[in-house]
Parts: sequence; C-alpha cells; structure tokens
Amino acid sequence: MAEPFVALFFVVDGQILLHKCRLENAEHYAEMRNYPRSHMDVWERHYKLKYNKDFDFYPRGRVIYDMRKDEFKIFYDTCCAKQAFKIRMMLGNRTCILKDDSNYTCSICRNHIKNEE
Repeated sequence: MAEPFVALFFVVDGQILLHKCRLENAEHYAEMRNYPRSHMDVWERHYKLKYNKDFDFYPRGRVIYDMRKDEFKIFYDTCCAKQAFKIRMMLGNRTCILKDDSNYTCSICRNHIKNEE
C-alpha cells in the first residue's frame, strides 16, 4: 500500500508539480496534518524563475489529513480536478474527500468569473 502523505501541488500545462511529506513530518494544527510550507513559498523557491508567473497563476491544491475522521481531504481548483483525482489514487484505498475550493482559484478561472459578472 502507498505510504500516506500530505502535500501541496500545482498543475502546469497538465503536469502535476507535487510537494509532499510523510504524516510524521507534517505540520500539526489541532487534529489536522498539513504540508509545512505555503504555496507561495514553494513557488518562489522552485518555480518562479522557471515559469515567470506568480504562485496563484496556475491551478493548485492541497492534501490534508484529518486525524479525527482518519481521512484525507484534497482541496483543488476546478481546473485541475483530473490531476486531483490522480493524486487521490496515490493514497491507495484510504478514505479521501475531493473538494473544489475557491481558495485555489487560478488566473484563468478568476478571469472567467470576472467576465461573467
């Protein structure tokens, strides 16, 4: 069985840029376990120079673990639902909740929403 993890991710041109850590190395917040770095920090450190865009330009998401419910939650931009499901598959047969979340809205979605108003 795949080892459990928490993570954050970006999706650039369909490719998943996944940054994960094992649960024992995760940040603790109440009963939740989370990847210890922010999207902005990871982007600035690894991708800013390569892509020359801000951290919130591309679709992104996060995998957290809820200790109380013994389940993983994957929050993501609706643009990257397919990639979020691929990440879900990496967690094997563990209980996972997939949820699109406006906190991770990329520039394409923001512009689309703005144009509809």
